Amino acid sequence: MEPTDINAGIAATIITFLLGTLHFEVHPLAAAIVAALCFGYYWMGVKTVYAIQTWWDRLWW
Repeated sequence: MEPTDINAGIAATIITFLLGTLHFEVHPLAAAIVAALCFGYYWMGVKTVYAIQTWWDRLWW
């Protein structure tokens, strides 16, 4: 996995937390849980896409 992908996931997690607490005024714990779930979903998506791309490259090259 690329370091850029990890940085993008961390940035999105921070933005989700801040948006939840500052704009929507939800409890910080709830915002942290939602942000962690979003990061986990993002992380698995990136790993899945990378695995598919690697498999596809090996198939055709």
